[in-house]
Amino acid sequence: MAEAEGGTRGPVVNAPQTHDHADRADLPEYHRFRQSLSDLLNAGGFTLDDITDMVRTAYAGDFCNCPPCMQQFQDGQFDDPTCWPHAAEVDQGWMVGTYRCPRTGRTWTCGYTADPGVFRGL
Repeated sequence: MAEAEGGTRGPVVNAPQTHDHADRADLPEYHRFRQSLSDLLNAGGFTLDDITDMVRTAYAGDFCNCPPCMQQFQDGQFDDPTCWPHAAEVDQGWMVGTYRCPRTGRTWTCGYTADPGVFRGL
């Protein structure tokens, strides 16, 4: 236990763990992901549980196919109309994610296996 002013304190909740990502630290995606995590946590209102939920559903991106997004995508106004679930219900190995397009506000649901390991060897 760490020694704190005035005595000892209990274990630190959500403390960093020993890790080594050196084999991936040169990837531009690694830096962008870490910057996004930092931005979310610094924005306030997000907890580590929220971030963990986002990581656990990262494989479940769904292509927004509303007409404005499709037109903008076809016109080259943005590269990727993929959205990720902002909510998820998981039951018996199946996840139904609820999605919201950040450009139009359209919402929809889409189902995926709740086993992310079937995607890209996760």
